[in-house]
Amino acid sequence: MKNASLLLAAVSTMAAGTAAVASPPSWNRFVSDVAVTESRSAGKYDLHVAWGLTVDSILSTTNLGTMIRVDVNGETRGVVTRPVIVFSNAGFCGGGGGPCGTSCGNSTIDGLANDLFCDASECDCGPLGLTADFVGLDLKPGDEISVFLLPAAGAQPETSPGDDVLARTFNGDASFWDRLLKRVELRRRSNGHYDVIGTYQFASSNHPGPSDIRSQIMLFVNGSAFGPAYDACGDWLLAPGACGGICDSNCGTIYCDGSPRVIDCGYVENAAGLQFCACVSDEAQVVWSDLPLSAGDDVALLMTPAPGALPEISPMRFNDAVQTTVIVKAPQIGGDATEAVVRSVAQLKP
Repeated sequence: MKNASLLLAAVSTMAAGTAAVASPPSWNRFVSDVAVTESRSAGKYDLHVAWGLTVDSILSTTNLGTMIRVDVNGETRGVVTRPVIVFSNAGFCGGGGGPCGTSCGNSTIDGLANDLFCDASECDCGPLGLTADFVGLDLKPGDEISVFLLPAAGAQPETSPGDDVLARTFNGDASFWDRLLKRVELRRRSNGHYDVIGTYQFASSNHPGPSDIRSQIMLFVNGSAFGPAYDACGDWLLAPGACGGICDSNCGTIYCDGSPRVIDCGYVENAAGLQFCACVSDEAQVVWSDLPLSAGDDVALLMTPAPGALPEISPMRFNDAVQTTVIVKAPQIGGDATEAVVRSVAQLKP
């Protein structure tokens, strides 16, 4: 279920005529954002770079390996190299290719299969958002952090270098975004079927600008995808401000279900058990109605970034379904995704 291909339709087959009229092959490596969290090593910080790649009209296998370099005050503090191979007939979105929001090719990243998708927002083709971690850095307020994307040795040069550098001034506080899958419930209907209710939130801390955190929540029954993905809220309308003090002030607005919602400061926790005061949205729900579940069925929810949206950073993945699955086993209805609570439909009583 960790494979992103479970979220969307199968790969679209490209007709031979499509390649013939395609534009020249092109690609773009880009830095999306950078997050800073407290490290497990006391007094140090971890840096999490969100980056991505889009491709267009790739007719033959292409090496797009990428080197991510982090400098602090002009001094290189770390380099991560990600091998990326994009296979032929990739990058056809819209027009004569696959519709926006569906698959658009195949690749390997770090030697592992990684499907490409047409971003439903921009209709660009690329992998789901990528990250690179730099851990245990010494940072102090005022430090200038610079992130650079460079072609790896032997890889194709960059064709659009304008978005390959990102600079940020560290102010001494953690800065991150987070998707939280909170719980799942089963509600029995009078006809013996069930409603499945998933509850989720979004959070952002000390972030300098609007964030694209569009997300999808998928339902699985006995390990198989059940119905289409649900598009959860996304895109901060107003960039959340810093939270502090007693952690109960208003700090921003999020666009959700067609309307803005005010968000307030509250506490979130990372994988190391550290708590942070952050802008946290109210709980929202997604409902799959009138499902004919049977005794012994396992029900799971999976929350992932939408194609083109910011990826989830590593210390915050534990509380969403990128790596955590909620399996519901009643009669104890509900569960906490952060603890991967396991319960069984087989115990449901009329």
